[in-house]
Amino acid sequence: MVPGIILGSTLGDYFGGYEGKGMKNALALCVMFGALASIFSISLSFVFEPKLFVLLLWLFFFCGAGTMPISNGIILGCVPKLTQNSASALFFVFENLIGYAMAPFLSTAVIDLYENKREGMIHGYRIPLYAGPVLTLLFLFARFIVQKHLRRMSKERKKA
Repeated sequence: MVPGIILGSTLGDYFGGYEGKGMKNALALCVMFGALASIFSISLSFVFEPKLFVLLLWLFFFCGAGTMPISNGIILGCVPKLTQNSASALFFVFENLIGYAMAPFLSTAVIDLYENKREGMIHGYRIPLYAGPVLTLLFLFARFIVQKHLRRMSKERKKA
């Protein structure tokens, strides 16, 4: 994951940072990394050959990790300087609760639905992998909101 984090943070800084107009570019990077991670995660859910599985898993983690510094930078860029420490801590609390802790819970719930445990394990394994496309859509939605807000701000400046 470290190479993905380094690439994500480097690209985020290169394309204007995480605040103001740079936020639109940062969200575009999140959409790009998220889309690639989604492609690899969906592919992972149907691959059982070990070498291809390891390659796809590495690419999935690489692209998913690319979104982490950018999304954290966006969150910190959205709050006043005084509250950035609290916002960062709250972000990681929710990331751990909703992201990391929820995956085994949902997987286990799906596994328990099947009488055939092998089939249940296959479908339970796929559940966390399907979070990538959902998060990519959320990043895309956020990018459209920021783009609309920036256009409105630009029109207000021209009128003034």
